[in-house]
This record gives sequence, structure tokens and C-alpha cells, in this order.
Amino acid sequence: MRPSSETGDIRSGGDPRAALGKLDLAGSKPRARQAWRRRLCDAGSVRRRAWRSRRERRSRRAAWASGEEGLPSADLAPPCRGLDLVEEVVTTTPTAHGDFSSKEMDSESSRYDKLESMLQDGSSEPRNLPLQYLRNITDNFSDERLIGEGGFGTVYKGVLSNGETIAVKKLNSSMPGVKDMHFDNEASNLTRLKHPNVVLLVGWCYETENIYVEYNGKYICAEKSERLLCLEYMPNGSLREFLSDEASGLGWDIRHKIIEGICYGLHYLHEEWQDNVPLVHMDLKPANILLDNNMVPKIADFGLSRLFDETKTWTCTISRDGTLGYMAPEYINRGLISTKSDIFSLGVIILEIVTGHRDYPDETGIPSQEFIELVLKNWRNRLQKSECYTSLETYCQQIMRCIQIGLVCVHHDRSKRPTTRQIIEMLQEEVKSPKNGVHMYPPPAIEGLQITGEAFPGRELQASGYTINGTTSCNFEWVRHLDDGSVNFIEGARQPTYLVTADDVDSVLAIEVQPLDDRKRKGEIVKVYADDQRKITCDHETKELIKKVLSMGHVSYEVLLSVRFLDMWEPAVLAIKREGYSIKGNGKHGVVVTEKFQQAMTINIPYGRPTEFLIASADGAEYNLKPAENAPSRDAIVLVLRLFKMEAVQKSKGRRKGIFFK
Repeated sequence: MRPSSETGDIRSGGDPRAALGKLDLAGSKPRARQAWRRRLCDAGSVRRRAWRSRRERRSRRAAWASGEEGLPSADLAPPCRGLDLVEEVVTTTPTAHGDFSSKEMDSESSRYDKLESMLQDGSSEPRNLPLQYLRNITDNFSDERLIGEGGFGTVYKGVLSNGETIAVKKLNSSMPGVKDMHFDNEASNLTRLKHPNVVLLVGWCYETENIYVEYNGKYICAEKSERLLCLEYMPNGSLREFLSDEASGLGWDIRHKIIEGICYGLHYLHEEWQDNVPLVHMDLKPANILLDNNMVPKIADFGLSRLFDETKTWTCTISRDGTLGYMAPEYINRGLISTKSDIFSLGVIILEIVTGHRDYPDETGIPSQEFIELVLKNWRNRLQKSECYTSLETYCQQIMRCIQIGLVCVHHDRSKRPTTRQIIEMLQEEVKSPKNGVHMYPPPAIEGLQITGEAFPGRELQASGYTINGTTSCNFEWVRHLDDGSVNFIEGARQPTYLVTADDVDSVLAIEVQPLDDRKRKGEIVKVYADDQRKITCDHETKELIKKVLSMGHVSYEVLLSVRFLDMWEPAVLAIKREGYSIKGNGKHGVVVTEKFQQAMTINIPYGRPTEFLIASADGAEYNLKPAENAPSRDAIVLVLRLFKMEAVQKSKGRRKGIFFK
């Protein structure tokens, strides 16, 4: 509240009724009574001068209330100003008993009846509701009507005359950072959200009251703003109240229905509500998922962070209980907000609905497969004891699918989280049942297979995708496509990750994935190429290094040489020239080998040893090496060796044929 007058003068915009209620005019001195009468007369003059502007304002309000005029963009809810209050006092002078005329009361009652009929009409657009009306239906915001409290405000139960109920959310008037324009924009957005899985806005209120308060022994006029949102009432409360482990609580059919509903509602916010303009919820959690009479979930409390300045959104969000467990890591660490932030929250909620808690493999340290098997075991034990035993396999299939969706949604890398559309497609995978009653499932499969990472020697590639149809494991094979059209499987490369080496330069890398289920059934092999099917090349730094060495014609590298049979490494120097190479040990061995480049000599990279390379001389001797601490990378040294060898061998062939150095 802020004072608007030191004297409490009606002309300053105060409420004379409040002042009359505070001061006993009948018992005051005649001079004081005359002063108040003069002020009322002055107020009447002000009223007459403002008649035209007030009439126009009333006309606009009537148009909004009747639906003849659309929602105003800037003046969403014209606040109650001093002129309107003065007019009310002058035209509705209280009787000796303090009552207003029956005509005015009938008029107000008629107006409220009209509002209630609009609220009871489910197809009616959200309305601008008077503050006094909301006080009436909430019993003046009494504790008996209190539904819940949160960081943004307090929710009350509003009861209409026909017994129907609505939820009235009274936003905290003392919230720092709240701005009128932010509230206007938020309410304007909420009026356009209409989906079975999103809580419906039925009205709003934004009024500024002028009230009299005692300050330093005087009554002064102060201004107080009230912001309220009115939403459909959800009798079953929030999802948080129904969460439990696999052994008790809601049955699987209801849990699955709730998961689907939340996904549909979030998909609407992200992709359907307005011309591909996503609305990011930013605070998705069980407390903000409300349930109606039929346990249909509806997303609520979305977008309230828009009410705050950007610099204060983070502070307000982390101060709310439980929210941290649902916040995406990129938002916590970098403040990055996107639709994938909501996907992370959705994943936590799905896992919480299935298991009753929000712990998942990354948090508990349990491997994903072990986590899935443990949850399935718990659910299978419960389902076998229930009447729905005939649906056991169907339910287990759905449970596994939901766990897998939840796990991919909480991936630390936001680029690997699915979209709401992909999630819904995975949920809608049908289980076919032939006439004999035996449940038959589509074969295991994987969707959205992709390779991420930089396709340069020394860098790691990662294959990832979404497992569906009960897929529990996959076989991986990394392959090289060569210029001659041949395809070579890379020995030992049977993991979703792969370290690119010098062996891959000038070839096209790909991975083939075959999904499997717990029945050992094999699905169709899926293949995807790295770097958009382009040939593997070196990064710019390595290219420049090789170019420089080739122009000089010689180079020496500090390396470590494996001592045969001793499992030890000793320092050595690998010297490379155009004609050949030599390895000189720093220990007692001295020069280990000096050899000219020949066709039979090879430089190999052993799989699974990221820093080692093997030189096999023409006579069959092998030298296992790896770069010393300050030397270039293993792959850079191997590429230099191979290029010098290629030049030497080609030059030797050319001389024999007489085509070089004529």
C-alpha cells in the first residue's frame, strides 16, 4: 500500500464510506460535520465534471461483459479510481442506519446474477470479475474456503449461487518484481488456452482500491492493488497427493491415463496453442498437475514466472518446495530455458508416477537396465495379486515403455531429449492381440537413431535413439565405407561410443544397430551415418601441423616405447624423414631400429587403446609406441608416418618405371 493523501481528503481519490465508517460524524463537533459536508459537495462537482469520461468507461465495460467487444490488450481491467468511488458515495447516500437504497442493491444483485450465468456457461469466454463479487463467493476470502497456498499466492474455493465451484487464486500483493503489464500479458495468454488437459481460466480481476488506514495517529487514504485469477475447480486436488510406490496407491490403468493426459497437455502448450509459438511452463511438477472428478490431469500454474522480471525469475523459482528436483540441469547451471526444460520435468514426473519417487539411475547410481527390471518386478508382483491378471503382459509392456520414456526425458544432454510429439508417438504404440487371446507384440525397434560428436581423429562419437516395443538391449557395429564401395566392420567397435582414429580418415563412418527384447527377439537393423555421410577429415590444427612437417621433410617426436615382456614404457625418440624412420631409446638400448619406408612396413592402431600405435617393420618386428606428454596426438603422428611412407613408396615405384626425375 502507498499513501495518496496526508489528510484523507475525498478529492484525493479516497473512499468516503470507509472514512465515514471510521469517524463518528454524529458525535463530532458541528464545524467538523460542516467540513465533511463541504467535501461531499466538492466531490459532487468533481463527479459532474467527469460525467462524460465515466459514461464512456462504463460503456466499454458493458461491452466487455456482454461479449460484444474483445479482450482489451492494454486496459485489461480498468482499476477502480477515486472518481468512481466519489460517484458511488454521492449517488448512494447511506440512510440513518447505514444501509443503501434497495434500488442499488437490486441493481448490484442483477449484475452478479448475470456474471454467474456467464460463469456457469462452459462455452463462455473468461470475464473481468469485480473484486467485491469474488469476495462474496469466497466468503471474504475466509480460512474455511482456503484450498492451498504457494509461493505466488493463495487459492480459495468460490461457491456460486447454484452450488457450482470455481478456484480463486489471489496473487500476493507484496510480491517483489511484479509489474502490471506482466500481469496483463499473462492473463491475455491464459484466455486463449483451451485444452482438456489444461486448467481452464474462467475470469480474472485487477482492481486498485483506495482505503483509509491509521498512520501516525491520522487516517490517510492509501492505494492497494489486487490481482486474482479464477480457474475451474479441481475436486481431487493435485497429483502430488496420489503419488505412491508400486505396491500401493493408484492402479496402473489410472497412472497410465494420467501420464498420457499430461503429455497431451504439454504437447498443446509446446506445439499447438498458437501458430508454432511454444509456451514453456517452467514449473512442471506434481503439485501443478490437478485432477478432476474422473482423475483427468490438467496442467495448472503455468507461466506465472512471466509475472516477474527476468532477473528475479530464478530466485522465485528455486524458493518453491520441491521445484529443484524437476529443474533441468542446463537451467540450473546456465539459466537456459527451452521446451526441453519442460521435457526434463516431464521425465521426472513420469518416473515418479510409475515408481512413487523421483529417483532415477543418474541420481541413485543404479544402471538403467537394473532399474527397469527392479520396477517391473515390483509391478508384476502387485498385478499378479489383482483382478487384472489377464492384462499382466499388456500392463508390463506399458510400464516398461513409460520408464524408458522417462529415462530419455531426463537425459543430461537436452539435445537427446525427445519432443512431446515423439513421446506421444511412443505412448501410442499399440499392442496387438489375436483372437486366441495370446498377447503378441510388435518386434523390438529403435527410433530417432542419431550420431553426435565431432567426426575428427581423436574425438568421440556417440550413437543414441529411443527404444520402443519392449527393446531392452541393442547390438552395435561401427563400419567404414571406402571409396571402392566396400564396407568394413571395425574390429572391436561394438559399443554406442566410438573414438575416431587416423584409420577412419578418407572413409565414411556409420553405425548399425539391431534392437533386442527380453525374449531374445531381434528387430530390424537400423543404420545411420556420421557427419551427414561426409568423409572423415582432420581438424584444422592437425591439418596445419601435417602440412608444416611435409614441407620440412623431417620431424622428431618424443615417444614412449613398450619394453617387451616387462609391461614397462621407456622414453624414446621417433625420427621421421622422407626416406624412412628410426627409433632411438634413451636407455641402454640406444638405436632400436632404422628402416627405409617399404610397402611391407605398416603403421597400425590397436582398438581400445586410445593413445598407442604399432609400427610393424618389413622384417616382421613390432614396436609398440605412444606419444610422450608434450608430443602431438597419436593420430597426428600416425598420419605423418603414413604420408611419408606413401610418398616414399610412390617415389620408389616411379623411379623404377622411369617416370620421376626425368
